[in-house]
Amino acid sequence: MDQNLKNPIEFSEAELRSAFIDAEFATVLPTLAYLTKDMSLLKSHLQADPLLFRNERNGLSAEQVAEITEIAIEVLRRNKKLEAENQMLISKSELLKIMEFCIGGTLPLEYLGLLEEELAASSEDLRAPKWKFENFGEVKSFHVGIIGAGMSGLLCGKRLKDAGISFTIFEKNLDVGGTWYENIYPGCRVDIPNFLYSYSCFQSKEWPNFFSTQPTLLEYFRRFADAYELRDHIRFGVSVTETKLLEESLTWAISLEKQGVEEVVHVDVVVSAVGQLNIPNIPSFEDEHKFRGEIFHSAVWPKDLDLNDKCVSVIGTGASAIQFVPKISEIAKKVRVFQRTPSWFNFAENYHAEVPDGLKLLFQIIPSYSEWYRLWLFWHSSENMIEACRVPLDWNGDESSVGELNDAFRARLASHLQNQYQGYSEILEKVTPNYPPGAKRIVVDNGSWAEALKKDNVSLITEKIESFTEDGIKTDSGTVFNSEVIIYATGFKATDFLTPMNFVGRNGITLNEFWSGDARAYLGVVIPNFPNLFLLFGPNTNTVVNGSAIFFSECSVNYVLDCLRLLNTKKKSMIECEINKFNEFNQNLDAKNSGMIWGASAVGSWYKNKFGRVSQIWPFSVSEYWKLTKKADEKDFHFF
Repeated sequence: MDQNLKNPIEFSEAELRSAFIDAEFATVLPTLAYLTKDMSLLKSHLQADPLLFRNERNGLSAEQVAEITEIAIEVLRRNKKLEAENQMLISKSELLKIMEFCIGGTLPLEYLGLLEEELAASSEDLRAPKWKFENFGEVKSFHVGIIGAGMSGLLCGKRLKDAGISFTIFEKNLDVGGTWYENIYPGCRVDIPNFLYSYSCFQSKEWPNFFSTQPTLLEYFRRFADAYELRDHIRFGVSVTETKLLEESLTWAISLEKQGVEEVVHVDVVVSAVGQLNIPNIPSFEDEHKFRGEIFHSAVWPKDLDLNDKCVSVIGTGASAIQFVPKISEIAKKVRVFQRTPSWFNFAENYHAEVPDGLKLLFQIIPSYSEWYRLWLFWHSSENMIEACRVPLDWNGDESSVGELNDAFRARLASHLQNQYQGYSEILEKVTPNYPPGAKRIVVDNGSWAEALKKDNVSLITEKIESFTEDGIKTDSGTVFNSEVIIYATGFKATDFLTPMNFVGRNGITLNEFWSGDARAYLGVVIPNFPNLFLLFGPNTNTVVNGSAIFFSECSVNYVLDCLRLLNTKKKSMIECEINKFNEFNQNLDAKNSGMIWGASAVGSWYKNKFGRVSQIWPFSVSEYWKLTKKADEKDFHFF
């Protein structure tokens, strides 16, 4: 807490009432019950309905909000000192009761440990390793090489430092942040709530927006690197070209390149933290070389780009286009958006909104309030929508209906589209998907995309692109759309994992040979024939409607650390995934994905690789991934 801020008791009643106008009411009473151990505060008639969590005031009535405010002000003025450390005094049964009130339903006991870690309301870092490398006695020197200083790489570095393990991070860019360093297009921002898109061990009460912009996110990761003194372990501006297992010495050789100078370094363990969305996908069009104007992918947006009074063509209508098209439409003379497949939109009224001053103040003066808010977001973004994406056993392949829950999901999203395009039936027809929600990435927006498409200087074109000309784009109708600038908003080569690096494992087999274009890993982390190689944000660790990338990275990093604990416990040099376990896991994974809408639907998406297999998405619950990565089982590995 900011030392310059007063305690709640020091604020006048009028000041507190003013702040509570901006409160997130669903988590007020759980927070106060947690801080005071007063379970009587959990009044059933003031519990938020989980089905209305997207509604104004979390679905609570004006009368309920007024009563919650009165209770909160009384508790704050009665308790001179509220401490989050009270959680040490809370029993498991009391904590369970508070969490059930918070989420609005019965909580399976298996979730308690997971949610306690996510809450992270006390000063104890519940996900930090409970062991130190030095405690293993006489072991040989041990060094880990991490590839990438983005979200996953930085977290891995922090956890290795917690365990006292030596490491170096190799980063091709000149700063930390990964995708948030590279993507600078106008309007770039996160599409899940920022209080959730943050490390459980490094939460912030001071996000300026509910969904923060790229500069804010980059600054967050910079602060994380500085807070844990990770920069001393990072080599910036170096690209990894190859990592090769040296079977004689049981080490890995990492080949580096910096400004034309090559170098080889040796490490005991390699952790790839390069992510999935970092290689731009640029489709090929006939005569594309003839275009005389400027052309680029949105991921490499020119810093000196001037689109004022220009005719701009945008190819693609995915998440990036949704963010930058409204921005460039304000200055460009004409914007033509070429759409192949429309996206479903999840409407978030606060998508561009600033966190109001009253809520900021409450987060600062009420210990653990922001943590309970984050937990509430975690639950509602993790498990409550996955059932709507499950395909019924009797589904006949009709893309217009995939069961009652998915139909209800579709109806809600379709209603938002209809509201946004009233009076624009032609555009509405173009932007309404003919596939079930969940089959492709669902885009978050607050209506800014619809407002952009309705502008006089913006056109949505659904004709197929036939070729490029010197002056623009020609469609299959024969129409040529003159353009001065063409922007690819065509996503990334998500299924080309670890491209363009080369990994060479046991007996000289390369990872490309082992995968043959179909990337797989056990738990998304380890691969047979590649001992002491670990992947973060690897195959099948992405999500559609359940969880965040940071949560999955925290689990994966925990698994990596526990594998290293197991390795040193057994006094061995290398740990390798057992092939039968690898195959069994992936068979079960594929079977589960085939029963989810993103696997069963015929619509194309970046979730599927060239074989049609879903290589991106985790189809089980987030609690299942948490349990599987909590502790490494030595029966799943070979040691040598």
